[in-house]
Amino acid sequence: MLALARAEAVRLVRHPIALVGLALTVFMLAGPQPGRSAVAFDSLTTATTFMYGVFVFFAANLLTTRDRRAGAEQMLAAAATRAFERVLAMCLAALGPTLLAAMVVGIAAWAYDARDFLVVAPSFWQLAQGPVTVLGAALLGIMVARWAPYPGAPVLVMVAVVAWNVYVNDSESSRPVGMFTSWAVWEDDNGGWGGMEPGSPGWHVVYLVGLCAMAAVGALSSAARPRLPLLVAGAGLTVATVLAGSAALP
Repeated sequence: MLALARAEAVRLVRHPIALVGLALTVFMLAGPQPGRSAVAFDSLTTATTFMYGVFVFFAANLLTTRDRRAGAEQMLAAAATRAFERVLAMCLAALGPTLLAAMVVGIAAWAYDARDFLVVAPSFWQLAQGPVTVLGAALLGIMVARWAPYPGAPVLVMVAVVAWNVYVNDSESSRPVGMFTSWAVWEDDNGGWGGMEPGSPGWHVVYLVGLCAMAAVGALSSAARPRLPLLVAGAGLTVATVLAGSAALP
């Protein structure tokens, strides 16, 4: 099963859609940055979410539905691995783009510090939110593929996710419960540094990890027999994630 997970991770990282998202992320991070500004801070902490994460979501969804789209699901019934193991392997494969995103953020953080782009260095938690959202994007793509493997479903889900982020980011009091969270305050349209948004970056990352775990449980429950243990785990994770989100709020 681990061998299958490694193979799926390679497929996910090398998927053309994921590669496009990675290229756009690197372009955004490596492009000209206004020195010592909120723009540079936001690029470093949110580029992997806004660019790579969105593309990984669609890549993971397409990989998970490839057998259904190819009409090969009946052939897989005779395979040595069970459906639950195949879904678990896909969920583990989500770690592939996550680790790649963490590497990109780490290199960019070192480069930004060396070139003096940052008024304030992001905390570990502010840097971690990007790779964690990439993990969540992949797991959400897998979950949607398992429960709604229909054309247009992933687009509708992504529109809902974007709408939720637009809604919560409209107010500083609810910003930490968004997946795309900007912590830097823009003093002007040019990205002048205006300080930090209120809230807890640490609890925000815990909240994101909870969402990741919920997506993984949701995906696995589509193939689990019996489902009750996973449903109970999902209920517990939902409560924990709500509490973490509440703790992240100012």
